[in-house]
Amino acid sequence: MSQLYKCLAAFEKDPIRRSKLTKRRADLLTPLLGDLNAVHYSDLIRSITYELAAVHEGIVDARMAAWERTAEARKYEERVKEAGEINALIDKSIKYYSDFIASYADPATKLLPEPFTDDDDVRAVMTARWRVARLWGRMLPVPADASQADEKNLRRMKVGWLRKSYDQYERICAYETRHGIPDFDAEMRVIKEMRRLVPMHIREITEGF
Repeated sequence: MSQLYKCLAAFEKDPIRRSKLTKRRADLLTPLLGDLNAVHYSDLIRSITYELAAVHEGIVDARMAAWERTAEARKYEERVKEAGEINALIDKSIKYYSDFIASYADPATKLLPEPFTDDDDVRAVMTARWRVARLWGRMLPVPADASQADEKNLRRMKVGWLRKSYDQYERICAYETRHGIPDFDAEMRVIKEMRRLVPMHIREITEGF
């Protein structure tokens, strides 16, 4: 059923309806994480966790498209409320991607393999890190209340998220330098370019602090 909603969402052009279809996928998948035994179904749980991360990222894509299309015509309070909801969805996606990455860590040390012994595993983990980096960069700086509505505070919020984004790009590049990542060349070109651009974006935002 989850795949059915995925297929339907792929053909839906309206971002609001696409968001609703994608959310139904999340509603179907989320209860499975609590129902499955972590010892006997660890691989399935890992797969569902990644899918939930991607599903919430898909909802972010749809909600962001709708927000950008209608933001100027809406009241300030409505824009802020919608942006806050988008940020909450980004947080959920980041959480699921982070849980997916952590599932490869040693239970005792909480450290990831160094290096990974399976090429598919390292590509999956680095792809998840890449998506986390992109998601941090998409967070919308909105005030929690009127006291946080000044421009300097909103800039600080954005810079904080961009630094988290940069950290993920840096981790991928550091691992790739130490060990290499097979069949990941095209992705690394984009990741290295983003590692170069994000600090420039941070400097642009911080000018005038």
